[in-house]
Amino acid sequence: MNSHSDLLQLPEELWMDILVLLQPRELGTLSVTNKFFHRLTEEPSLWQRYYWLQFGHNARTRYQEDQINWKAEYYWRIDPRNRIELFQEMPVRCIKSMLKDRLINSQEELIRFLQTPGLNRNNIYQILVRPQQVNFDESLLECYLKMLGFENMSLVDALRKFVWNFGMPRDQGGMRYTLRKFSESYFSANPNSGIFSSGEEVYLLVYSIIMLNTDLHHPGVKLKMQCKSFVGAVQVIEGLNASEEYLKSIYYSIQNEEICEEGKLPYDVLLKSISKHKLDLSDQPVVHSGWLKVKHWMGLKKRWFILTPNYLMCYKKKPFESSMNSPSGYIEFKYDTQLHKPALNGNSQNFAIESRSHIYTLTAVNERDAQEWLNALSESILKLKAATDLAWNVFLLDSEEVPSSAVPLEPEI
Repeated sequence: MNSHSDLLQLPEELWMDILVLLQPRELGTLSVTNKFFHRLTEEPSLWQRYYWLQFGHNARTRYQEDQINWKAEYYWRIDPRNRIELFQEMPVRCIKSMLKDRLINSQEELIRFLQTPGLNRNNIYQILVRPQQVNFDESLLECYLKMLGFENMSLVDALRKFVWNFGMPRDQGGMRYTLRKFSESYFSANPNSGIFSSGEEVYLLVYSIIMLNTDLHHPGVKLKMQCKSFVGAVQVIEGLNASEEYLKSIYYSIQNEEICEEGKLPYDVLLKSISKHKLDLSDQPVVHSGWLKVKHWMGLKKRWFILTPNYLMCYKKKPFESSMNSPSGYIEFKYDTQLHKPALNGNSQNFAIESRSHIYTLTAVNERDAQEWLNALSESILKLKAATDLAWNVFLLDSEEVPSSAVPLEPEI
């Protein structure tokens, strides 16, 4: 064979054997070469083989074989975002399923997943402090802290970053352990600060800062610690070379801004603010829309709401289609989202949506509208839960062992 056209005369079965040796992301370049390759790279049997190579010949799917879009199923299963709800409920089994599917192949890849916004902080803690559950060693937490990057950061800024990403264990033993690990990591990243000569000194100051943070911002503490008292208490730490001005700057930084973990900042409104972000509504058809009243700190406010399969979005006025992805707030439906249908406070026009951390009370214009909203919301939430159950069956019911016939492929989103 001496020409390009001769190669195209090869049997399609042989071409399939050749194409499956490529990484899936390489098919895009090949598919625009000509119509022949475009057709082959979309062939369902090719993507079925990719699926089997990645996950094993006996790997489960969400649908019966005659109903499967193999390309869509492959990309759905390798997308880590589709594991988030499972992590929220069963973190250890989630990570094991990702290891089995080769979506996680190293400490660094696991840590990148654990840095996904919105993950339950208690579950992250469970994985990082007990890494043996998911077949990693105790260096996992150290690697996590190193990847947060504390180099050339002030101690307070580094502590804010740590708590925002990692959270703070509620038990004293867990808090001391994680703060000590943070302190060691901070000192390792900033050994020449001139203030600390060891990680132990960092830890003692960090622990004092956390206590100060609680004292200044917990509503149950009436008599707040004064700056002079904080400086005097910290200056007795042996070996600490911190000036009074440095310690005062720490005090006023904490006084002006509480150290909070993600999701714990006070809300100005009940619905989640997304002023800096836009929702991806490309696969979110409108299911229902209309006026509802929502609780606001100034009382009930009338807002336009749009319901899609995954979101209930709120707008100050009825939006144009081009601005629909920029609501003033939204509720994202999750596996644990619940709809409270019974009337609240004797008003049959009221209903509530309960998520993991909030209850949103809404009021319809009249009883007929309330029933229409209840029907539409019930259907969306039930469909979401059914889809989640399908996904969990795939992730959890496959064999715990990696099939020996499976060949690792490079995960690609």
